[in-house]
Amino acid sequence: MDKKHIYIIISVGLLLFGCKSKTEEKTYFVKDWHAVCEYSFNDTSKYVVTCRVWGILKYFHPNITAGKIDWDEALLNSLESINHTQDIVSFNRELWQLIAKAGPYKTKTKTKKVDISTNINLDMCWVNHSFLNDDIIDYLLDIVTIPVKEQPSYYLEADERYTTVINEKNYSIQLVVSDDRYKLLSLFRYWNAVYFFFSYKYQMNTSWDDALYEYIPKFLKIKTVNDYHRQLALLAAIQNEGHSNYSFRIWPRKQACVVFETIDGETYIKHKENDSFLRYGDKIVEIDNMDIHTLIDSMRPYISATNELFKNYSIKNFLTYSHNDTIIFTVQRDNDLIRIKEKTFLTKRIPSFDKSEKILPSNIGYVHLASIPSPKAVDHIFTRFEETKAIILDLRCYPKSSIMNKIFPYINFDYENFELFPVVKPDMSSPGRYYWEINLGVWKEKMMNENQANKYDGKIIVLVDETTISYAETLAMIFREMSIPIIGRTTAAANGNVFTITLPGNIKMYFSSVGIATKDSIIIQGVVPDVVVYPTVESVRKHEDEILQKALSILTVTPPPFT
Repeated sequence: MDKKHIYIIISVGLLLFGCKSKTEEKTYFVKDWHAVCEYSFNDTSKYVVTCRVWGILKYFHPNITAGKIDWDEALLNSLESINHTQDIVSFNRELWQLIAKAGPYKTKTKTKKVDISTNINLDMCWVNHSFLNDDIIDYLLDIVTIPVKEQPSYYLEADERYTTVINEKNYSIQLVVSDDRYKLLSLFRYWNAVYFFFSYKYQMNTSWDDALYEYIPKFLKIKTVNDYHRQLALLAAIQNEGHSNYSFRIWPRKQACVVFETIDGETYIKHKENDSFLRYGDKIVEIDNMDIHTLIDSMRPYISATNELFKNYSIKNFLTYSHNDTIIFTVQRDNDLIRIKEKTFLTKRIPSFDKSEKILPSNIGYVHLASIPSPKAVDHIFTRFEETKAIILDLRCYPKSSIMNKIFPYINFDYENFELFPVVKPDMSSPGRYYWEINLGVWKEKMMNENQANKYDGKIIVLVDETTISYAETLAMIFREMSIPIIGRTTAAANGNVFTITLPGNIKMYFSSVGIATKDSIIIQGVVPDVVVYPTVESVRKHEDEILQKALSILTVTPPPFT
């Protein structure tokens, strides 16, 4: 029989999406979500249950979190016996043998039990609705209520910014492709890390529980290194989040120097090198003799993204990659089909609009925030822009925090009463649980730490699009709270500090472990501009920056030619 589903809803607590335990000071983030709560015994579900039990002990059992037990080895030595089980009784016997390898644990009588109803990422409904015996059920329900000693933790390392799984043993990638035990170890390691520490798991389109059941057979069919890479890429993409990616490349390394734009489902040349035979606005029909729509559809399952804008942006980037020294583009220009050969390069050479600092006609200052070379240059820029009518801050990039810490004091704003948005952070004492952190005074200190007397009094507009990602999205949220207009397109929706775990083959996998919220305590991903601007075929053919042009028109000036 296949697995069955029972959908559960975690209740809403005292805050909009949070609750506060009577015995704890932290306010926990709790949200409606779905979980698979019933499994019937079969050759796949026995591995599903093994994975979940192994993961719970990895992150909760005192002997394992203290690094006293080689938990990888315990799993590897148990998998063959578990594989041979043909019934529920033999499976429970072998699973108990795995559990016993963790050793006994004791807790102090005065230790407060953890209220797992406040744990958004941990559901235990499946424990009572699968094929575990009573001894294992009681054992699991007890161990998840034991507070985990936060520091030191053998497998987890956390600071103010990042959470990382450490001390993971590395294994040859050839072991993974040749031995089913290592295939399962890799999947179990990754699945449990995401299960407990992915802050946006509740927003996934596909249940992470369902993904485990689906991918166990897929991992067992891995035969080559490329198979392994592709299955991990597909699994990461299920998370629907821009930070969910990997350190290996399933794409070629050479790249053509072109940038595409998507308009009404068609792909056009947006940027190119000056000596290219391509023209702005050429419509792509084929790449290396493959239909462009077929090629895009083949890439889509491998791209993790919350919104279509960022997914399309990522795909457009990968379309320029090739194993060869050249790429042949078949383009439609007017009524003609033309084949144009472009060179590829190992070093990124991405053409774009002019990103230099400048004063545009009608006395409008413009600065691309990633092009500012150093904090010292900020003083020069604001001195130069002091008498301008307005400044356009181009946030379609990833600026350095040191630059932004220098810029904020120039903005005429009352930071003293500025209420920054909260975040939800993982609670290391109970893996899977998240709590609100409202006090972000350190941000305010950085925004106020310069004794800046000369505030800029002109208007400020911020530009964003789907390339505005992560920290840059946080900056966009800050600008919005400062009532600074935001012009462009919805940002990448990949915001939150990154979690890292290393898998066999020395492959690093990433995802967000901290959730970003508005000051109204609603978890969000992506910043929607105040004024939304999309490209047109005409603007692409003229090589116009349509977002900048819109900002200039809002500032009541005649948009000048800008290339």
